[in-house]
Amino acid sequence: MSPNTPAPTRAESRLETIRTCMIETGMYIGDPKLLANVQWVSMGTGRQLRRMDYPNEPAVLCAAAMIAADDYYLTADGGWPDRVPGTPNIANAKATCIGTVAMSAPFRGDWETTRENLARLHELVSTTSNDGNGDAFYREMAHGTRLDIQLEHVLFKLRKQRQEVGIDYPSIGEWPVHSLTAREALDELNRTHYASPLIVYDFNGGRVAPDAYRGHLQCALAQIQFTLEQGECEGGVCEAHVKAIRVLRPPTLRGQRRQYTWTRWRMGPASVPEMDQI
Repeated sequence: MSPNTPAPTRAESRLETIRTCMIETGMYIGDPKLLANVQWVSMGTGRQLRRMDYPNEPAVLCAAAMIAADDYYLTADGGWPDRVPGTPNIANAKATCIGTVAMSAPFRGDWETTRENLARLHELVSTTSNDGNGDAFYREMAHGTRLDIQLEHVLFKLRKQRQEVGIDYPSIGEWPVHSLTAREALDELNRTHYASPLIVYDFNGGRVAPDAYRGHLQCALAQIQFTLEQGECEGGVCEAHVKAIRVLRPPTLRGQRRQYTWTRWRMGPASVPEMDQI
């Protein structure tokens, strides 16, 4: 370090350490070696991006991104039914948001590599170009100076899909929603589905409850873990499914949009499974 170069702040050192840890996983989207560590594998009627060293395991990619204020629906009910009027069943509603790839230090130098990796991953699995037709899991915005990753999380799953043993999933009866319409729809869904909370950790490493996602995530810089899947083998939509989020820099109040008023419409907090932090 030059004598005239100021010493990194505690926050800068923390972000540099996190970046180093992401690179060491071999799954960081800003790593030039990423493509050598992953492969697309057929799975049923679609494809999934998997690890090269463990081909039976999905590749859990990691990125540092700013969670955008616009098109933010990473909430406990995904904004249903107001946001998705064409989706009559709340079981099909998804929590979604846009992650804009970080361009601040120490991630600034990884931006071009990230752009190349995303483009190549999409090219390998899609027969169509990234021209805004809706098939891509990412978009180049602002004349190619901004990278947006379309992220989503499935909130409700069929009971027969529950394979994890010993995990106490939240009861749908206690799941937070923002409208009576959603509450009534979930009461009907309780017979066939269970709630699947997104794993979110705040800046201090504490677990974030489903009714507090927005306050911690919208406009925050975050470390995001996600997998990639394509619904159909030929030309299907490629989706980025969020596995976990860790807040690296909390949002500012000025950057956040209006807050929903959340209510569980039931007494008692919703429980969440204990899992290792990112």
